[in-house]
Amino acid sequence: MPGTGSRSARGALDTILVVDDNESSRRLLCAIVRRGGCEVLEAADGTQALSCIQTERPDLILLDAVMPGLSGYDVCDELSRRGDTTPVIFLSSLSNPADRIAGLERGAVDFISKPFDPHEVIARIATQLRLRRLSVELERTNRLLNERQQRLEEDLRAAAEVQRSLLPAPDSQVPGLEVAWRFLPCQSLGGDLLRFHALGLGTAALWVLDVAGHGTPASLLTAAVWQALTPDGQVLRGVNASATSPSAVLGRLDQLFPIERFERHFTLAFLVFDTTSGELRYSSAGHPPPLLLGRDACVVELHEGGPLVGLGTDLPFEEGRVSMDEGDRVLVVSDGILEATDAQGQAYGAERLATMLRRTRGLPLESVCDALVEDVVELRGGEPFDDDVTILVFSRVAHRTDRQERSGDLHVTIDAEIENVRLAASALRRWCAGIALDDAETARVETATVEALNNAVIHGDPGTAVTMRAGIESDAVLIEISGEGPSFDPDRLRRVRAEEADTNHQIEGGRGWRIMKACMDDAGVRRQGNRNIVRLRRRIATTPGAPDRLPG
Repeated sequence: MPGTGSRSARGALDTILVVDDNESSRRLLCAIVRRGGCEVLEAADGTQALSCIQTERPDLILLDAVMPGLSGYDVCDELSRRGDTTPVIFLSSLSNPADRIAGLERGAVDFISKPFDPHEVIARIATQLRLRRLSVELERTNRLLNERQQRLEEDLRAAAEVQRSLLPAPDSQVPGLEVAWRFLPCQSLGGDLLRFHALGLGTAALWVLDVAGHGTPASLLTAAVWQALTPDGQVLRGVNASATSPSAVLGRLDQLFPIERFERHFTLAFLVFDTTSGELRYSSAGHPPPLLLGRDACVVELHEGGPLVGLGTDLPFEEGRVSMDEGDRVLVVSDGILEATDAQGQAYGAERLATMLRRTRGLPLESVCDALVEDVVELRGGEPFDDDVTILVFSRVAHRTDRQERSGDLHVTIDAEIENVRLAASALRRWCAGIALDDAETARVETATVEALNNAVIHGDPGTAVTMRAGIESDAVLIEISGEGPSFDPDRLRRVRAEEADTNHQIEGGRGWRIMKACMDDAGVRRQGNRNIVRLRRRIATTPGAPDRLPG
């Protein structure tokens, strides 16, 4: 029975504690244990045993089950209470199986019957010491693995922070453009990235990158590509801003990042916008085509481009040009959106993406991003994304004055369809958060506004639009909801008794008006041409820096 290496200062031999109130039996056991090559400690009763265990930390305990005072069972119970996992072999002349089961249930690992067979004692001790060594080694290995895992997680968190630092600042904008974006890696580190920045006076660059794979290797390549595409990087350094060619940018990247060197390829949509003329030049290397939404609600795929970057095919990258009018929007996403699937394996797809872009054309760009993410989450039934998701949407805007930049007014237009009300409500919640409205006041404002939106949609003329405007006037939030439809007279609704109402809608309409009145300090409606305009007002604490009037 070879030694195992003791945890004590006694040396390399395993230490066995022999506990027996019978001195002859104890001496015999000690002799057997020494013959097996172990050091021996002795205890004549349970109290001595517990004291010895606490101070000497033996590797194994041979414990008599029946002793005066503290029995072996009592000692096991105390060890369990202390959380001590030292293996215990019970010694007993009891032959009743119930006694053996009682010992095993209290934590004993084995049982040796009296009178002892020396060979059996040595064999059972050797087996338990071997298991003990394996257990100790397993615990040590697990501890080392946990420490390494913690270091790895710390490294990943640090790397994720570095990757996030490469993203645009939350308030970044480019003159002549309004931009919103989302970056949702499916792991701590992602293979996607995006950027937009001024190239020079009157010119801006925007791009979305998608490196094959996830995790650390993909994220390292995204950082390298990001560096290459900075104004001072290898690709754009020294290039005249107005002459920057998206197709030439992709060709240069294809040379810099061969798959033989980096062992992975990537897709990239690169766009250059002239803020003066409104011309947009673009090229996509294997990336999902950007979508252009005009003010006529027509969605156009910007499909010019070429192969994946890094394949070294020598195929040219085609370049497209379109003109953007004020209010036109362009949406660029990574394939984590298009290839997201539901439980049946049905992909989100380009058609649903174009439909969502049309549905949200009257919403602020931030709300477009929110609505798109919510739509994909709904498709997946709430399941986490299995690929990185990146969204970049931008719109051409007129150059605005400082006062206009600070105004913070909300203007939303939706098609008169009931499923679009939640999109407008989401935009309103974001606006309320922006003016630091507390949760209770936000709930009141949203409840009243949703009732007004529902009424405008339900009673509105088919195929028309409903608009919502929000602003602050003095110490109050002002909301206006406008929609085409039959004249709406809440005073008449209050006079009509339920049994005289000729439609259920009138009853519900009256209920909705009562909710609006209950949630807001003032609620009124006026008729302007063929449109009903509901005006809601809720007094709030004055918010520094908030707009002082409803637009228009």
